Amino acid sequence: YCSNLSTCFEVSQFDIEAENGVAAYKVLTDEAIEHGYDGWMEDFGEYTPLDSVSADGATGTEFHNRYVRDYHCGAYEATLDAGQPLARFTRSGWTGSPACTPIVWGGDPTTGFDYDGLQSSIRRALSMGTSGVGIWGSDIGGFFSLFGRQLDDELLDRWIAYGGLSVVMRSQRSGVRFPDYERPQPWDEEHQPVWRLYSKLHTQLYPYVQAAAEDYYATGRPVMQHHVLTHPGDANATGRDDQYMFGPSILVAPVYAESATDRALYLPEGTWVEWWRTVAYGEAGGTFTLGTAVLHDGLQEVSVGAPITEIPMFVEAGAIIPMLSPDVFTLAEYGDNPEIIHASDRDHLLHVLAFPRGETTGTFYDDGTWTSVEADGSWTLTLDNDVERTMHLEASTSTFAQPFDVCGVTLDGTPLAEDDWSYDEATGVLDATYTTTTGTLTATGC
Repeated sequence: YCSNLSTCFEVSQFDIEAENGVAAYKVLTDEAIEHGYDGWMEDFGEYTPLDSVSADGATGTEFHNRYVRDYHCGAYEATLDAGQPLARFTRSGWTGSPACTPIVWGGDPTTGFDYDGLQSSIRRALSMGTSGVGIWGSDIGGFFSLFGRQLDDELLDRWIAYGGLSVVMRSQRSGVRFPDYERPQPWDEEHQPVWRLYSKLHTQLYPYVQAAAEDYYATGRPVMQHHVLTHPGDANATGRDDQYMFGPSILVAPVYAESATDRALYLPEGTWVEWWRTVAYGEAGGTFTLGTAVLHDGLQEVSVGAPITEIPMFVEAGAIIPMLSPDVFTLAEYGDNPEIIHASDRDHLLHVLAFPRGETTGTFYDDGTWTSVEADGSWTLTLDNDVERTMHLEASTSTFAQPFDVCGVTLDGTPLAEDDWSYDEATGVLDATYTTTTGTLTATGC
């Protein structure tokens, strides 16, 4: 059948129900892997012609919905012996298909702020998550630009920010444009700083996001979560379809209104740290540095400033946010230029932003765990993992239920050297560097 607006782009489907259906498809996937591909866009699947007939005798009308499941699960079966992870990303699905689709993207949205554009993309992420799809992203900037709905600079920057706080951060270069126009791009001079900011944040959050992904694989809980999953007893939270929890501890409220300079959102129960008023971004080094914590009580609606480069983010007090070293350029192994820093080159380093309050636990990477315990005049952070790492810890004492100034720091009972830690009374930030595999750092009050 044809798939295009102007010229005929012919599309065909494999009959997965046929005796050799999966084997025939496997010929192509094996060829792609042999050529060095690590994945592909496993596109379409939802356009089964209604007058077609499958090998088992079912008409297109009958097997239209289940075909997308059989298609993607057939591809999963065909690539089981690949011997490597594959980035197969799909857009179609039906009941049962999420188990076979490692990555899903939200199809072809419109280049607009509202319906079928950025706002709808946010709702789509939450709908997909509650439907069992946990590894998801959108076309940054949109795909269809029809009849005057064009991508402009403001919309691109807002969508880049949203993409950075999605599981998959993926740009859309062209799409369908009628009438044609010059589409702004992330590499344009005016957009490079925004792309750098959110690609740096997205990359550095990898230990946190991987842990959330591992939880999804184990439990089905998505990374981008509607409040119906995280705060089911709070009607004010569950009634929101334009904000979400990104992993267990970060609340995100994308800006999807044109020309907006602030954003109203709802904070569920707890104490919340406003990210951009608390964490400073250093463009030159791509760093995120902790400063004086700006706190908000939960169970209320708040309105916060949202300049064009900022997507409102809040971290729940009690959270520990593990991050990669800021000089990491890529999570992949490609590139032999010595100036390209791979995540594996910095696996021995971990940057930790801590917002301790009460007693909390969590995970990082695929097997690391942390425990944070606030006591009377002291705080302990225990990190447990299989790799010896040098930790650069920045911890806010302002988030404690009972804040105190730090006068001493030990690691497993041994005092840290004076050059290895400092405490800023003005900001309430403890900064410490130490090396451990499994160890407990203790900060004591004056």
